[in-house]
Amino acid sequence: MTTPSKEVVRRRCPQCGVEVRDDATSCWLCFTRFAPDTELPLVLEPAAPQEPAGGYSLSSLLMFVTLVCVILGVMTIARGLGFVLAFVAFIAWLRTVVAVKKRASAHQEVTGTDKVLLFFRSVATTVAIIGLVIVACVATLFIACWAMIGASGFH
Repeated sequence: MTTPSKEVVRRRCPQCGVEVRDDATSCWLCFTRFAPDTELPLVLEPAAPQEPAGGYSLSSLLMFVTLVCVILGVMTIARGLGFVLAFVAFIAWLRTVVAVKKRASAHQEVTGTDKVLLFFRSVATTVAIIGLVIVACVATLFIACWAMIGASGFH
């Protein structure tokens, strides 16, 4: 969860503008020397949030790597099953990441258990959608065959 933004005072080098420590006598970047009692320019900046604004968390990346390893292992045993598993796992992982990001942007705490439950719900949702698509394809094929048999006059 991000913390509220606070302003932070930072000292800057008068020559290059890089941030320097309070007790510095020279700039670490351009080596400009200044006396310890020299008034350096102060810049007010908002404090950086604790969590990065973009990117993925380490746990999401580790989950992705684990899924890839499992899928590659299954592909060595049964290639066709590996492709199906890859399809389902990728969609479920992507849906989980999006759901976690939405919750995080709404400032809701997401625990590891929540992520695992979201992933399994995503897997169930993906399998259900694929099942419905298969049922729809079989029904369409049956209706098309029945219509062609009826149109041919074969009874």
